[in-house]
Amino acid sequence: MAERIDERAERVVEADGRVVCPGFIDLHSHVDLTLPDYPRVDGMIRQGVTTLVTGNCGLSPYPGSMDLAGFAAVLGGVPLAVHVAPLVGHGAIREAAMADPSGTPSEGEMTRMVELVETAMTQGAHGLSTGLIYDPGRFAGTAELVALARVVAAHGGFYASHVRDEGDGLVEAIAEAIAIGRTAGLPVQLSHHKAKRRRNWGRVAATLGMVDRARADGLDVMLDCYPYTASSTGLWAYAPNWWRPGDEVARERVQAGLEERFPGCTGRDGARTDLSDLVLSGLTGVGRLQRYEGMWLDEAAREENVSPADLVIDLLSTAEHVQVIDHAMSEADVWRVLAHPECAVGSDARLIHPDMPGVPHPRNFGTFPRVLGRLPLEEAVRKCTGLPARRMGWCDRGLLRPGAVADLLLFDPDAIGDRATFEEPRRYATGIDLVVVGGEVVIDGSDDTGAAAGRVLLRTGCG
Repeated sequence: MAERIDERAERVVEADGRVVCPGFIDLHSHVDLTLPDYPRVDGMIRQGVTTLVTGNCGLSPYPGSMDLAGFAAVLGGVPLAVHVAPLVGHGAIREAAMADPSGTPSEGEMTRMVELVETAMTQGAHGLSTGLIYDPGRFAGTAELVALARVVAAHGGFYASHVRDEGDGLVEAIAEAIAIGRTAGLPVQLSHHKAKRRRNWGRVAATLGMVDRARADGLDVMLDCYPYTASSTGLWAYAPNWWRPGDEVARERVQAGLEERFPGCTGRDGARTDLSDLVLSGLTGVGRLQRYEGMWLDEAAREENVSPADLVIDLLSTAEHVQVIDHAMSEADVWRVLAHPECAVGSDARLIHPDMPGVPHPRNFGTFPRVLGRLPLEEAVRKCTGLPARRMGWCDRGLLRPGAVADLLLFDPDAIGDRATFEEPRRYATGIDLVVVGGEVVIDGSDDTGAAAGRVLLRTGCG
């Protein structure tokens, strides 16, 4: 018999007509890049997220200028509103271990990468992430990834992958991720699963079938997805694979490389290419080109009287950073993926405060309420709580029961919803009355209490 608790509550909340559920666990975020400056994680906590998994897509602040222990110490010194569960990024590992991260690792560099993964896992990383469309992850071969994943497997972690291609090569990219998990012997998390470009719409039927078959064969494969038909990333992801930031390359060579990837983009006749799906959402250090922030890339190129390819070259040659929103997915595909029983919700959020510069993706402010408004309530809550907790190996989070961590939400099921749009992305969600993190109230109605209730959650067993 459970022990009766007779302590009187300091506060009693009338929850009649409301839903009480665990706090949402975001399996895929990039807020580790902004947390030190924006520790309240406003856009996320106000949509009910109480735990954020960071270090995704091969990107993490460690190793490099600090290790994971150092990063945890930094976050321990700021008023965190939410819990943070870190992965270690393969791209960061490559940058720290290799003289030329765009090359093939030497035996010594491979040994160093293994050591760095071992250190991160020993310090509490939950797994290894890859970003195989990004520099320098895209230069890694499968054998390298298997070798590093084996280190993660030995520590009970998982492999999360932004796969090598989400468009024409999607099926082959998913096959590679599954093969890495099977060969290395560890669970696989397919990040922000999607099929990009109209010619590939519908191919998620094949990739979800691959997930089902792998699971039937005994491999623990899960996926995550955000409920939008546009992605967002840096413009460098669209550059020729051999061109890296800082490289002095002849314009004609880059033009040819872009034309090979996006036929028609070097013309000025307005021909539609895959670059036509891009909106310039965040421009830093671009001088006079700053005025094009928020515009479609094609539209900006016409105003500049240059080809889309030339505008891409001008931006990448001068900018500190260029973020784009890529309107490339099908609504039917997005909801087919989200409906899969092994698909959890992941926001891919980074710009999580209204004051941050740029034109953020609405997912930074509306992901979780948007899912709750479009899937059956019980299933939507499971995809935001218990399912991601299972991926993380947590027995005391993502559910309501005696002894579980008190990460809790109180919301009105008739009022909860997303207000953020691509035109007005900085709008907070509605309908959430109370957010409790680790037993402390963080959001009370429309107010942030300022409670520093968040903790860095390092990997432990489930026993």
